[in-house]
Parts: sequence; structure tokens; C-alpha cells
Amino acid sequence: MIKELNQKTNEELCNLIVRLKLQLLESRFKMASGELEKTHKIREIRRTIAQAFTVLNSRGIDLTVGTHGITMYDRKNNTVKSINDVVSDSLDAKDETAKSKKSTKTVGQGVAESTVAASKLDKANDSAQATNFAKANANVSNQKLVQKKKTNVETKRKVIGA
Repeated sequence: MIKELNQKTNEELCNLIVRLKLQLLESRFKMASGELEKTHKIREIRRTIAQAFTVLNSRGIDLTVGTHGITMYDRKNNTVKSINDVVSDSLDAKDETAKSKKSTKTVGQGVAESTVAASKLDKANDSAQATNFAKANANVSNQKLVQKKKTNVETKRKVIGA
């Protein structure tokens, strides 16, 4: 398997890792709901992900896959590359092929697809939501400070007797 992974480009390996992580998520949902019959697939998926990360590491590439996006850091050239577009294009192509096939969806598949859709929506709305959240927190913090100052002034008045 590692020989096959060594022949792939960095972007192909990143796409593979993202797809496998999504499969792992779907498998975990299926296992939790009791729909997964071949439980050994989870181990195989995890092993393939680890092997792909090993190949990238041997090439001097660090891959970060998280909610913020996907970035590749090349240790040799000291460059950072965001590959969200490449991965999202491949996932969109996969989604279109899945939509063309008529099949029934399990609960786990629906949850996994909604998770992917939610992460895409989060990326789009992240900055706007972060701004709104910061404003709301600032307003709450300011209100608490004002209330605290009022209670301090009131207690001082009571102590003084004014």
C-alpha cells in the first residue's frame, strides 16, 4: 500500500486523507447506530490515513487538517500552502457523482453529509459570526462592568451613609 501512496502527489495524498477521514466519521456513526457490519474497515481506514501521513512526513510535508481548513507546510522549502480549494473541488465532484446515483441514505450518511455542509457553511460565515460573537461578548462584558461599578458605588454610599 505504501508503494502506491509513494506514487501519488502531495495534493492527491491530501485528498485521500480528507476522504478517508470522512469515511471514518461515517463509519463511526454507523457503528454507534449498529448499522456497521464490517467493523474491521475502521482499522483499515485508520491505518491508511497513518500511512499517507507517513509518506507526507518522509517528503518533508506537514499536513494540518482541522476545522479551520487544510494547510500543507513544506519543511524543505519553508513554504505554507492552503489546499482548501483543491480538496473542496474533489469533494464537490464526489458529491455530484453521489447525487447522480439514486440510493437510500442511512442516518450516519445524512449526519456526515450535514457535517460536511456545516463545515463549508462555517468557513463562509466564520468571519461574520466571529465578529458578531465578539460584539455580543463585548456588550455583555461592558454590561457586567457597569453593573459591578453601580453595586460598588451603592455599597460605598451605604457605608458612608449618603
